[in-house]
Amino acid sequence: MANIENLRPLKVGVIGAGYSGIYLGIRIPQRLRNIDFQIHEKNDAVGGVRYENRYPGCGYDILAHSYQFSFASNPNWSEFYAGSSEISEYLQSTARSLEWTDSSRPRTRHITVEKTATREISEEAADIVIAARGILKESAWPKTPGINEFRGEKIAFGGLE
Repeated sequence: MANIENLRPLKVGVIGAGYSGIYLGIRIPQRLRNIDFQIHEKNDAVGGVRYENRYPGCGYDILAHSYQFSFASNPNWSEFYAGSSEISEYLQSTARSLEWTDSSRPRTRHITVEKTATREISEEAADIVIAARGILKESAWPKTPGINEFRGEKIAFGGLE
């Protein structure tokens, strides 16, 4: 069987630039040759839900070192449980090594992406599409009696509601 690098170039479209999208953006060029890829992100910056959750006091209940890639360790976390802005900055700095490319060669799968803030639409074709949107994007509320009657602001991973 032939290696993937010996076949025709493949176009890979990645949807989402959170942890998974950043990981793919770093590892695909490190591990595979003859691959052209584009990462599509709806926000103005990478980080996914870690970028979106920037309200005052936002933090996480998992040790900060759990939020780092094995190939990009950060020995300088300010706290054991880092705040969202520090984790978001870590993702931003890790992703700066990526080269975001654009290509419009005809391919098999068609991707249409709309940026939420600007309503800008981009279209692309790809051989392989990877959905790296993340499971934390959608709010999942607990089945707590009375939660639907609560009229105040509720905050969860997916944002304000």
